[in-house]
Amino acid sequence: MKIPIEKIEKVTGYKVKKNFISIGLDWATRAGISYIQTNNKEVIVNYIFVEFKGNEPKEKRKLMVKSLENIVGSNINLAVIEDVFIGYSRGGSLELAKYHAFAISESIRKNVEYETVLATTCRSKLGIKTTKKAGYGKGKSKLAVGDWLRNNFQIDLDDDDASDAIILALIGILVGMDYRSEEEIKKDKKK
Repeated sequence: MKIPIEKIEKVTGYKVKKNFISIGLDWATRAGISYIQTNNKEVIVNYIFVEFKGNEPKEKRKLMVKSLENIVGSNINLAVIEDVFIGYSRGGSLELAKYHAFAISESIRKNVEYETVLATTCRSKLGIKTTKKAGYGKGKSKLAVGDWLRNNFQIDLDDDDASDAIILALIGILVGMDYRSEEEIKKDKKK
């Protein structure tokens, strides 16, 4: 999918980094991965899924590491990795933390700059409303992001599970983006 740079800049309120490659990693048992590449005129958006179901935990982790070796290339300027949300399932959160660490490790190994961002922070930075008042509510945030991508950029996803990966990669191409949450920014201002 190709989008004019001017359109991205108008919708986000940020200038776009030119001749830049960002990868967004929504890393889980079913990982959403988005590559966004810019040139002087347009933004090229691609996404894929990688699924690791049905494998014994150690084998699944080995497959993830091997997959990341191929996914994170040294040609990438920035990897934006979804930070782990510690939710209601302690075991699930611990497993996601392992996947997250694999993505960070591969970025470091390939000398790729990386940032970690909570999905909620990423959505907030782009002004994506996911609340019940906005027509979504609990469990429908990926639908909200998918609708935002469709309405603003005519990106019609086959599966909204890729939506967070796309916006993670998207914030990676925006000049001056502060990846910290509003709470972190306020805390730093008080110091």
